[in-house]
Amino acid sequence: MVMDATFAEAVREDALRALSAYDLETRERERLAGIAAQPGLRIGTFFHHSFRMTKIAYTLPRTKEKLGEKLGAVLMLYWDEYPNVYEYFDREARRFAGWLLAHSESEELKQVVREELAVLDLALSGILEV
Repeated sequence: MVMDATFAEAVREDALRALSAYDLETRERERLAGIAAQPGLRIGTFFHHSFRMTKIAYTLPRTKEKLGEKLGAVLMLYWDEYPNVYEYFDREARRFAGWLLAHSESEELKQVVREELAVLDLALSGILEV
């Protein structure tokens, strides 16, 4: 629920319906409903998203800059499709870049993404010092 604020909200609103797809005992369902109701869960979600955003912003700074104010909304769409986190910065950035290339209609943005992926490849191969 930390990773998916929408799911946590659904559990808060109607735990029985939101958790019906899972084979849970009553006690487990009640515990999850209690966790979803905790105000601190939102802080955990914030830190989780911040951690993922930092990986992308650090590895693809020009892409982040190009997206500007749209970055937050774009990341939420990406995270909805890819809720699992990669541990390594380059893997998370590559997956996000691939997602952007597949979903963006802006050729200008796609060009920036391709250039940053090329720089990332050079840096990881040791050819370019960053």
